[in-house]
Amino acid sequence: MNLPDFIKIKQFIYLRKTMGARLINNWNQSLGWKKTNLDKILRTTGKEINPEDIEINDDGTLNYEGHRVLVYIRDARTYSYYGSNTKADLPKFHLAWCKTLKQMKNQGRYDKRYVATKRDDGLFLVNVEHNGKTVEGERELYPCRNCLRKLSYSKNREEFDIKEFFEKYGETQIEDIPLFDEYDAPKDEYPEDWEKVSWVYRKNENWTCEKCGRNMRDNKKNLHVHHINGNRSDCRYSNLKALCIDCHSLEPYHEHMRN
Repeated sequence: MNLPDFIKIKQFIYLRKTMGARLINNWNQSLGWKKTNLDKILRTTGKEINPEDIEINDDGTLNYEGHRVLVYIRDARTYSYYGSNTKADLPKFHLAWCKTLKQMKNQGRYDKRYVATKRDDGLFLVNVEHNGKTVEGERELYPCRNCLRKLSYSKNREEFDIKEFFEKYGETQIEDIPLFDEYDAPKDEYPEDWEKVSWVYRKNENWTCEKCGRNMRDNKKNLHVHHINGNRSDCRYSNLKALCIDCHSLEPYHEHMRN
């Protein structure tokens, strides 16, 4: 009897990440631990990271475990009628500790949402969602304008060259064991039991908006459950908040709900 590869099962990945358990790759009892080349991962697929592990270099650039890196949000959503997902619509990548990253952190949307990379061909692995359908692929992204201002970049973002950036600021090569790579990380999507999770959470909050205090018992469908850090797979109680539709639409990056 052949057993399934549990490591690749979606429910297993979700439970492991919820528990904060570390996935051990390349285990061999006779050889012991095998180090995976972090430099290679950063140059290819990129690595989903806890942003708290990012360090700020003296020049304002970003450092992850000894590597100067770019960071970006892998999971993108489009709300336009035609599902436009041009470079202008997609997330921007960051190369410095800029105003935007500081704002994301202050708004509680900085935790576990970013991928670190040092790939220099201008392509990023991105999952683009529109109308409930997700398309995975390599896409070109623009650099963040606030990052360019932070580094006093004199040209416009269309002229930015990643290779020139790494040549100017330099890089290091250090081997380490990553927690997981870009393909192993759970997607930013609701879990299969989301309806139950949402119902239980709203019931526990007595069907009341946690922001304005309005009771929605007679209008339950307009009481939503908001993910504070923006990651829909992160359903820890501390990451959820019951909000009426009006308060929900005022949360950062929820402008589409006001239309």
